[in-house]
Amino acid sequence: MVYFEKTAEAPASLAREKRKGGNGSYREEDVISLLDKDFCGKCYICETKRPTGINIEHFIPHRNNIDLMFDWKNLFLSCPHCNNAKEMLTRKLDHTDGFLNCTVAEDRVDECISYRIEVDSRMISTVRIATAESGTP
Repeated sequence: MVYFEKTAEAPASLAREKRKGGNGSYREEDVISLLDKDFCGKCYICETKRPTGINIEHFIPHRNNIDLMFDWKNLFLSCPHCNNAKEMLTRKLDHTDGFLNCTVAEDRVDECISYRIEVDSRMISTVRIATAESGTP
C-alpha cells in the first residue's frame, strides 16, 4: 500500500445523488473517473493496475448512513477481490480498528508497511510484507 493524494473537491454527482437518499448512486461516471485518476488506476489495497473489475469501496462501511455513503473522503478504488475480503472484516466507526488510510498523510502507509521482493539463486521470487514495527514478515 502506498500513499495516494486524493483530489480535494468531490465530483459534482455526489451532492446530487445524495439528495436522492438511498436511491442515489455513488457510482456515477465522474466519481469513477476521478477515483481512477487519484489512485492511478490501481486498487488501493493490493495495487493491481487496471483490475478486471472495479468496485467503489467505502473505507468506513456506510451501513446505510447516507453521509458516509456519499462522503468523497470515504470512497476508494478497489478490485472486487480486495473489496470482498475487506467486507468480511469488522470495521469500527470510531477508527480504532487499526486500518491505515492511504489518503491520509498522517497514517504514513509508506513507512508502516515493509514490502520486499527477494530472489533466490534459482530466480524464484518471494514477496515479504510486514508491518514496520514487527520487522519480520
